Amino acid sequence: MILSAWPLVGRVDELEVIVAAIDDRNVGGVVLAGGAGVGKTRLAMEAARLATERGFRSATVLATRSSTGIPLGALAPLLPPIEDQVELRGDLLEWAARSLRDDEDQALALVVDDAQFLDDATATVIHQLAGSKGVFIIATVRTGGLVPAAARSLWKDGLARRIDLRPLSRAVVGQLLEEALGGHIDGGTRQQLWCASQGNPLFLRELLAGAIDAGVLRQVDGVWRLSDKLASTPRLQELVEARLADLLPTERDALELLAVGEPVPLAVLTNLVDPETIEALERHQLAHVALNGRRSEVRLDHPIHGDVLRESLTGLRALNLNRRLADATEATGAGRCEDLFRVALWRLEGGGAADAAAMVEAARTAFFTHDLTLAERLAGVAFQIEPSVRAGLVLTQVLGDLGRHRERDTIAKQLAQITASEEERALVAMEHALALFMGLDRANDALATLCATETQLQRGPWRDEVRAHRATFEMLCGRFPAALELALPVFNRPEDDRATAGAAVAAAPALAVMGRYDEALSVAERGLEVHLRLGEQEVMSHAGIHVVSRVLAHCESGRLEESAETARMGYDFAVATDTKLGQAWFALLIGRLALVEGKLDAAKRSFTEGGLAFADLGQRGLRRWCAAGQILATALQGDRSAAMAALADLDELSPSPMGMMEPDVWRARAWAAHVQGDPDEARRMLERAIDTAEVVGAWSLAAAAWHDLLRLTLDDGAAQGLRRTATRLDGPLGSARLALAVAVSDEDWLELDAASVDFEAMGALLYAAETAAAASAMAIRAGEPRAATAFCQRSRALLSCCEGAQTPMLDMAGVPPDLTRRERQVASLAARGLASKIIARRLSLSTRTVDNHLQRTYEKLGISSREDLASVLDPDRRLAVPD
Repeated sequence: MILSAWPLVGRVDELEVIVAAIDDRNVGGVVLAGGAGVGKTRLAMEAARLATERGFRSATVLATRSSTGIPLGALAPLLPPIEDQVELRGDLLEWAARSLRDDEDQALALVVDDAQFLDDATATVIHQLAGSKGVFIIATVRTGGLVPAAARSLWKDGLARRIDLRPLSRAVVGQLLEEALGGHIDGGTRQQLWCASQGNPLFLRELLAGAIDAGVLRQVDGVWRLSDKLASTPRLQELVEARLADLLPTERDALELLAVGEPVPLAVLTNLVDPETIEALERHQLAHVALNGRRSEVRLDHPIHGDVLRESLTGLRALNLNRRLADATEATGAGRCEDLFRVALWRLEGGGAADAAAMVEAARTAFFTHDLTLAERLAGVAFQIEPSVRAGLVLTQVLGDLGRHRERDTIAKQLAQITASEEERALVAMEHALALFMGLDRANDALATLCATETQLQRGPWRDEVRAHRATFEMLCGRFPAALELALPVFNRPEDDRATAGAAVAAAPALAVMGRYDEALSVAERGLEVHLRLGEQEVMSHAGIHVVSRVLAHCESGRLEESAETARMGYDFAVATDTKLGQAWFALLIGRLALVEGKLDAAKRSFTEGGLAFADLGQRGLRRWCAAGQILATALQGDRSAAMAALADLDELSPSPMGMMEPDVWRARAWAAHVQGDPDEARRMLERAIDTAEVVGAWSLAAAAWHDLLRLTLDDGAAQGLRRTATRLDGPLGSARLALAVAVSDEDWLELDAASVDFEAMGALLYAAETAAAASAMAIRAGEPRAATAFCQRSRALLSCCEGAQTPMLDMAGVPPDLTRRERQVASLAARGLASKIIARRLSLSTRTVDNHLQRTYEKLGISSREDLASVLDPDRRLAVPD
């Protein structure tokens, strides 16, 4: 539900200027200037509120178009009846100003909204008031139009400070959306709302309201997301049409051309409208000219204007505009590839004849710019005109990104019958295999398709690329040695960039989960470099998949800061470019990273977002990994019902040939069993995870499972298993896990504390809190109460950053139960902040006796102050002790 009071965010700097102006008695006011809907009125109301907090009384003047021709019309509601003796205009204005200043004991904060519509008389009165004592003017002015001279002189003469309001930034829009909707927002949805509103708060609010009313913006599993494109609302249409009401017919015509075709090359537009018309639109702040390389292009100032204009067009008018744009572009000379795309699109939209080759190129452009709706339409038309492999490949790729894998499979089968070259055979086979594997869970059929094609191809780049695809599927199935056996020879034979990039897609993740992190990073870096050199091409993963590999390698190794930075960069880029698959991958990895960091709420949000995005793409196997992550996050919080709901989702998505992260799936099932109170089943599931990982050499995943077993049991067998596995790993996480295992085996509480410090240093705060808790318990057994208390305090401090974590290891933390009854009483009261004299009076003791009790308590607990004492007491003010 949208808040009735729209939050005021992103205006900290402006508010500081306003407050300084209010407090400065030499300043007569502020003028808030900006475009329609930028938030001038909302900020003016906040300024008035701040003024009233400082002792001002407030009043509001609303200027309108209709009041412009009425002298003092805007001020009429605030003025008393006109006195009989007021006859001359000068007297009238002085009387109006005096009437508004009539309270000498309390200054007036006067809000003047839409000051550009003030009549001259009112503007003169406002100007006089700003220059007098006891009045502070808060005026709003819409830019792009005429402002009365008297109002304009407010800032020109230095009477008031002008503050130019810009649209809200992308980050602030995200904050505003979260506050308005009261929940997490899917990154793609946030991006769409930003692009549509361009940071205009009024437009943003109307878009939100319209999307919710239309049912296209809904909260799904706690995440707000759009299920369809945004559309304008009647209110938005009214706002925009009011803005366009005074345009000349030629200016409206130019805007409609831009709405249909933007960006339109300036040379093309000047063939259709007069240059003076374009200049007028720039003056009205409705359009602007910008350079694109060496070409000047014209765009609308706001995308909402384009939406409203397009919706207002009749069918015939739209046809005419498209034809005019196509004709003018061809007459000017279509010198760029993008011109061919535009002409093809305009010809199609204009009802003209469609050329198949042009349509294919237009479809490719639309696909690579992630306009899937347009790409499907163009590719579909091209394939109908001429069912070629080139057109069909574009269409199948689009269908894959839309999650329509059965249609993709059907067309790929048709294409296999018409291939005429090795290139076509290889591309069609790889595309068909992707449909079978990623969309239809038919891994064996996908691999068989690639194997059969490989035998038909001569030794060379296309055969290498097909083999690299096969390696990727082996990797995703969890058969890492087989994947590397196929991929590394291709990767190390740099004869073809496509094959090299494809081999990197397979090899880097396999190396990461096998614990060969530096090799994984090296392969991913080279794969990305080669991929970027190639640019966008048919039947290739997006270059961002190599960034996914980097994030995975950093996370598995324990370089969490690098992993987080890279993941956020990748996620933001995927969202900004509307790459749904990239958004889903990075959301999954951000969730996985958050689990290691102990940010369990953040993990749940990311796994939910990733799972929903994978669902849109028809990627059941990858959805399954998100469901497993959701189980881990909720079970680690002790949330049984949420964990069971996520487990039901996992069961519904199982089985799957996507076995790469199967050890994590078994780990999730183990924690689900734990939260249900079944430790034996939890152990069995973790043993299954360990076996699954170790048989394919996934030592990094095996170490995580051994670590979980140790977290649940703290037994020596788990410690020995983790010790054996962690020795195979490099990186800080492997080292910290090894130190943990050795310390548990050796009953060395000092080394256990050192392992906790190592976990904390890398940002794995939940692991650090758990290890400190275990060190506390071990120190108690060793007869080291001071150390036990220090470790307990440290564990609690770390746990406060872990968003509700509840695990067995954390329950071990405690302080020794050797305080006397009186020491407990004194400690409890002191922890509440009571002075020794008051404690002595309550317990009928001397102050000296109280201090002695406290001193002995400090010594036993290893602390030195009352503040430290409070931190080792639990909420009911009893000392936390282990059973």
